[in-house]
Amino acid sequence: SYGGVSYKNRFGQHGIDARAFVRWYRNEFAGSDDTTRQAASAIRNLSYNAALTYDYANRYILSANFSRMANDNFSPDNRWGNFWGVSGGWVISEESFMKKQNVVDLLKLRASYGKAGQSDTGVGRYPYQSTYAGSTGYGFGYNNTWINGYAESVIGNENSLWEVSKMLNVGLDWDLWNKKLYGSVDVWKEWRSNILVT
Repeated sequence: SYGGVSYKNRFGQHGIDARAFVRWYRNEFAGSDDTTRQAASAIRNLSYNAALTYDYANRYILSANFSRMANDNFSPDNRWGNFWGVSGGWVISEESFMKKQNVVDLLKLRASYGKAGQSDTGVGRYPYQSTYAGSTGYGFGYNNTWINGYAESVIGNENSLWEVSKMLNVGLDWDLWNKKLYGSVDVWKEWRSNILVT
């Protein structure tokens, strides 16, 4: 589900586009059966989001966004994560010194940097809780009677966290001779952390 507000307007050469919204959803596991409640443990997500874009004369563009997200697969102390991004663009072809030529229809330089989170760490449901399963049993009493039992099969990990990706991207878009030669090129770098490994 989704709900929010938005605002968009131009004031002469200035343009503003702002949005704030909340989103909540759940992911059902394949094979879950709600009628029998068998394996019907959906992963629940909640996020509060805001985004703002400003442009001047369709030439200079600045944008920022922020999300505060929660996923019930993490422990209550680690459930929330803050993720954000900033970007800027310069549409060089909109400059006055570019208007007197007939070769370049679009030339745009852009850059962005941000932090994103991944909640699917590949460890199943509620990894912060220990799991118990049937074990080989125990010898009990004077006669050493064999009794089936349960034991901790997976130790809970309270430090299971959002996987984090920080990304830097620089790009150039162009359109020459009225779409006879157009394209884009991007250079990017990613730094990942909090990756859960065996």
